[in-house]
Amino acid sequence: MSAETGPGPNVFRAALLSALAAGGGRPAVIEDDTTRSYADLDRWSSDLARRLRRSAARSADRPLARPVARPPQEERPCAALLLPNGASWLAAYLAVLKADMVAVPLNYALTGAEIGRVLEHTRPRVVLCAPEREPEMRELVAVLSPTGAQPQVRTVGPVPPAVGTPTEATSLPRAERGPEAPCLVMHTSGTTGRPKALVQTEHALHLTTGHWRLRHRTPDDVVALPIPLAHTYGHLVAAATLLAGAALIAVPEAFDPQRWVARLTRHRATVLEGVPALYARLLTADAPAVSGGSLRRCLSAGQEARAELRRSWEERTGVPLLESWGMTELAGPGLDPLPGTCRGSAGTPVPGLETRLVFTGAGGTGPGGAGVGGTGPSGVGRDGAGPDGSGPGGGGTGPGGAGAGGTGPSGVGRDGAGPDGAGPGGGGTGPGGAGAGGTGPSGVGRDGAGPDGAGPGGGGTAPGGVGRDGAGPDGAGPGGGGTGPGGAGGPGAGGGAGGTAGEPGTAGELWVRGPQVTPGHRTGTGALVPVCDERGWLRTGDLAVRDEHGCVTLTGRLKDVITTRGYTVHPAEIEAALREHPGVADVAVVGRADPERGEAPHAVVVAHRGRPAVPVAELREHCRGLLARHKVPRTMEFVPRLPVSATGKLDRAALRGPAATAVEEG
Repeated sequence: MSAETGPGPNVFRAALLSALAAGGGRPAVIEDDTTRSYADLDRWSSDLARRLRRSAARSADRPLARPVARPPQEERPCAALLLPNGASWLAAYLAVLKADMVAVPLNYALTGAEIGRVLEHTRPRVVLCAPEREPEMRELVAVLSPTGAQPQVRTVGPVPPAVGTPTEATSLPRAERGPEAPCLVMHTSGTTGRPKALVQTEHALHLTTGHWRLRHRTPDDVVALPIPLAHTYGHLVAAATLLAGAALIAVPEAFDPQRWVARLTRHRATVLEGVPALYARLLTADAPAVSGGSLRRCLSAGQEARAELRRSWEERTGVPLLESWGMTELAGPGLDPLPGTCRGSAGTPVPGLETRLVFTGAGGTGPGGAGVGGTGPSGVGRDGAGPDGSGPGGGGTGPGGAGAGGTGPSGVGRDGAGPDGAGPGGGGTGPGGAGAGGTGPSGVGRDGAGPDGAGPGGGGTAPGGVGRDGAGPDGAGPGGGGTGPGGAGGPGAGGGAGGTAGEPGTAGELWVRGPQVTPGHRTGTGALVPVCDERGWLRTGDLAVRDEHGCVTLTGRLKDVITTRGYTVHPAEIEAALREHPGVADVAVVGRADPERGEAPHAVVVAHRGRPAVPVAELREHCRGLLARHKVPRTMEFVPRLPVSATGKLDRAALRGPAATAVEEG
């Protein structure tokens, strides 16, 4: 079944297991000196599946919980995988699918405390782990379930036992599950907060892996995968490779650029996939030997691949580095490029996925700017308010406007309000404006509508105003999702709860909607909490720009935006300026609390090895020549390497501690 046809029962696992059975003697996974065929994986996974069924029957029934406020999901027991990259991981994963269970891959680098939180969310019946992790896992499950039934801990060694025949794989019982049945529970990387356990359905995985196979695989490919299989991107790469009948290079050891260069050459890899940090480290090795004349495609995801990195990679290897974009919430890619198209961007939306860029104006940019979704002539940014409060703000304190729930003399609301309440409000109680659900005489609050509805709301239905999902005859008030003739909400030209859709070339938050989007994340209570709004839109938190051809370029994270003295500062702009200095090898900028400015930019700099240290004063002077004063980092520190997560992504949360080298602004 192709990725474009309608989904059927067990749509993803059926396709994957069928490809496994059809692979026969073709090489499936390469571990340096050892190659396992598709038939080897088929036999190995069938033996493990029988063991899984027996172990699951001995454990308490702890299925995936039913979601909150959504149709019930089909219940399947979970099996957690704590294994290093390689053939054993793939065999165990395929065994979970054959045993009609939900796979919960765990990054092998996780600590016991981190694994404990994952097990509390997913409540697996069985934990499949490497022999060296068995004592730790048995102790952990005993602590988590001191009185109740415990998950069964079973080991999977690096070498398969001698068992059966390949045909045994198809004799295993397979219950028919609908396309929305859960298949995987993947965890976010946790670089912006505590990891979430996200459910990925049969249909979502069918769409994402099927697209990747059609776009980036041939049966003759040898695909190099130097990132964890337990990551959404790693799983996508492996599943698409197996679906195509191609071979995968995956080894259980930590990443070493010199050894990977040797592997790429030795095994004549045709496709390389990884995060940008790995490509940068490969360039420090013998890069000209990377290609060996065999590489035809190089793909990057997980984080922005900077233009300098893409250019250097292509110059040194002769192969373009294509940047894609995806999320755990999407079970893989959301944007995907083709060679020769959308160069320098993350590509266009994958089939079936709707995208929009939403502009909420969070944090205005000066005295004439507006706050959250605002367009008032004298309001300022998030947490700001102009002298007459007529521009919407968030938490503003100016004399004529109020902040969140504020009670200024002539306006109210989370976003501020002018003299007659014309500005949007949220939770306010003043005489001229309305708050959440309020009905003031000339303003409209969230879910409320006054007689003329001039102020934007959410859900409002007054004749002249537009709220979320509401539509008045002239659409005068900006909302979110409104459909009035005057334009509001959704793709219209309003602010309010849904923000505004933007024109090509302007940055906004990327929202997505489609069957790839997860039904929700699991919590410690067993609930499945939706991640989308009532219309199915997922706010990704990524800032992006779309050109006239529909190509999307990621420009940063919404949460990373720094608000200093009422101005919005994007870390990527400061980072780009600092990288222009010849003494800077890499840099990351974060916002840190500042008693005078609210936040101030802080730069964490990696200097070029073998070169003299760059004085902080010199770097600041360099920035002053390229950036406005409020964008120049107030503090700086030097580190040997930027911190990354277990999947190789920049860990900005780790950068927000006390500054090592503080320099006050003059």
